[in-house]
Amino acid sequence: LLGLIGSLSFLASTTKEIIYALSLVAICIGGLVSSQIYNIKLGRKARHAEVQRNIREAVRLILEATSHGRNLNRDQQKAALSRGLDELRMAFSILARTPCRVCLKVVKLSTRGTDDLDAITFCRDSTETEAGAAHPIRHNTDFNDLYQNPAKKWFFGNDLMTLARSGRYMNTNPDWQAKYCSTAVWPIRGL
Repeated sequence: LLGLIGSLSFLASTTKEIIYALSLVAICIGGLVSSQIYNIKLGRKARHAEVQRNIREAVRLILEATSHGRNLNRDQQKAALSRGLDELRMAFSILARTPCRVCLKVVKLSTRGTDDLDAITFCRDSTETEAGAAHPIRHNTDFNDLYQNPAKKWFFGNDLMTLARSGRYMNTNPDWQAKYCSTAVWPIRGL
């Protein structure tokens, strides 16, 4: 009888130890998960804080280029705007955690003798040297959507390949698939 009672007390203490051990493991796992969530949130906040300097500098450079535009020739304006676009490129690259490119396009009446409107690159960030050709907006989903829907604030496509395969994205640049897989187009209207 004493042996049976001793065995039961041994099991009871072993069960308690197992429960304590499992509780300790659960607390450690919970702490680790909480720590990771905190690091992710803090990382986002840190990235957002980091880009504020880039965005302020971009706005300053762009305003400087446009407000002194009367005193600058076209090449000087483009150089000043390019520096501003460099700052925006750095901000977007930090936020997206992938290399980004930024350009400023203008929409003009086509020079092909039609009533079409073309999107033409006015200025790019300094990582891009290609001037770019005129592209009819009616065959480019991002610009056409914004033109057809003036109340629309922007066009954003995060997976252009999938959109193109499903017939929901068109682009007349023959190399677009090699150059980018997502795009954000924000129109500047009423200038």
